[in-house]
Amino acid sequence: MSKQLGICLYFLGEDNQPLTGIQKGWVSVFKEYLMYVLAEQKGIEISFIESSDLIQLAQTGFDRPLLMITILSSLMEQPEKRAQAEQFLTDVQAAGLSLQGVCKVFKEPVASTTEPVLLQSHKPYLLYTIDRQTGLPLTPDSQLAYEYISGFLFKLFDLASDIEKAIGEQTEQDSTDEKLKSVYLAESGYDLLPVRQSIERELLRHGYLVYPDKPYAGGLADVSYTVLEDLKKCSLSIHLFGKNDSATLLQNGNSVSVLENELAARYFLEMKHSNTFKRIIWMPEGLKPASEKQQFLLRDIQKQERLHAGADVITCPVEELKDIIIEKLRPETSEEMFIQPAATSGTSLKKVYLLSDFAHEESIQGVKELLQQSGLEVVLPQVLTDQKQMMGIHQQNLLQSDAILFLHTHGHTHWLRSKINDSLRVKGFNPSKKYACKAIISSQMGQLPNDPVFSDILLLPSVGEINMDLLSPFLHRLN
Repeated sequence: MSKQLGICLYFLGEDNQPLTGIQKGWVSVFKEYLMYVLAEQKGIEISFIESSDLIQLAQTGFDRPLLMITILSSLMEQPEKRAQAEQFLTDVQAAGLSLQGVCKVFKEPVASTTEPVLLQSHKPYLLYTIDRQTGLPLTPDSQLAYEYISGFLFKLFDLASDIEKAIGEQTEQDSTDEKLKSVYLAESGYDLLPVRQSIERELLRHGYLVYPDKPYAGGLADVSYTVLEDLKKCSLSIHLFGKNDSATLLQNGNSVSVLENELAARYFLEMKHSNTFKRIIWMPEGLKPASEKQQFLLRDIQKQERLHAGADVITCPVEELKDIIIEKLRPETSEEMFIQPAATSGTSLKKVYLLSDFAHEESIQGVKELLQQSGLEVVLPQVLTDQKQMMGIHQQNLLQSDAILFLHTHGHTHWLRSKINDSLRVKGFNPSKKYACKAIISSQMGQLPNDPVFSDILLLPSVGEINMDLLSPFLHRLN
């Protein structure tokens, strides 16, 4: 049985003028697509209510959940139009209507100073499309053209998913569980908006809450406080830096994305001993900053700990980034669960931790025997049904080993990045920990990716059988 929902769609008449080549207004197209998506994808039957009839429902009542959607455009820059919208919203508030939610949909960019005050705290849905080359919004006619309509529909699906949640039953979680299921996805430049939206969609699909869930307003102090409060709700922050900085500027001249990254780094340093907050900084492959300011920012992120503290700085394809994010969000052991190093056994053998992706057992054993013939103790990861215990042993092996050798037999580098970052996080438990060598035996790579995470890695490209000659650079560094 389908759910039923009433939607009051408030818009200014000029926002529904017929578009070139479509003979329908933007609002009419929006209504048709929204009704289709909610009915076919979400099983929700919609009845639209005229805004002029909404106030009357406070007296007569309504037989289904009620939601209001407001369409905002550049018309809000006209004082008389904004006053008209403000009056309607004030009347709705005064009527005491029981609304399931209020959604504000942007047909075009609207300056925060011209947005109706009663809507400023609500989550925005940006239905317009930004030209990635110019950074300017496309015209409403172009947004619905064949080459851009898929982006419009994706954003409409996001809105439909949130509407479904608004009318569905809300389940309560304790604060710890909610923190584990919450992610801070920082603002990005307009060139990475499609990437950010794609990641947000992936997180929502996996059931994660995404912050910030409403636009930031106020001065630098107010925004800083709100960002930090949102970070405290999350177990992971994600920061996307591309050729352009985010457009939202603060009083100090920096963008919101710079502030978000600085506060997240500071929060990580405060929380690092609890092991409850992680960070990812991502930059696209072949990145060429569009300005000198952005070039300096990207350089500082790489070099200054106050900007990259606690972060895995990653350069990889977007789909691989999504996999890394989801893996990063899987529950791990806390510091209390960490298995401390056992007392040394008195052996003088150097210990090598041998990690493999999907190599055949005989390949792993072959490398193990070569290392043992060289007078080394070899440790392999354990596969257990208890995930927490297995992670604890993995961390113990990382802490106790003198060197790490990765056996890489498949094309993607997702697994490698994950394990190398594990070795970097060990410093959180033992800041003085250093490895004599970290090396990768790879049948897939001729050179290492241009990525800071691989900066101290020795690559041993393999063709055919792995022998002592191949291992000699690794053994030389170890001895």
